[in-house]
Amino acid sequence: MIIAGSQAATMDFSRHVILLEQATEIIMEMVKSLRHRPKIEVIRQQNQQLQKIEGDADKLLSELLREIYSGKYPPLQAMLLRDLYELLEKIIDRCRDAGNIIMQIALKHF
Repeated sequence: MIIAGSQAATMDFSRHVILLEQATEIIMEMVKSLRHRPKIEVIRQQNQQLQKIEGDADKLLSELLREIYSGKYPPLQAMLLRDLYELLEKIIDRCRDAGNIIMQIALKHF
């Protein structure tokens, strides 16, 4: 976002931030619970929540890409926004991946 500067300054990333906050909070809870022999059902439920958040992020990306490619934005701004949106979606994907790994650890060791 620093590199994009004024091109991204007017964009609203609040929906991404909400999804990122939700995903990171769930990951923190899952990691903390590993210390105390978590119930598999709780870990499974948290992992399902992460899957839902990731699905919501995918839908959001599709919606925003549709808007970007509508011609509403100048080409340079459209490219920058696409890259930023895809990067934010990848971060949420990594949270989902971390949740899957935590789920595997819980299944294997508890």
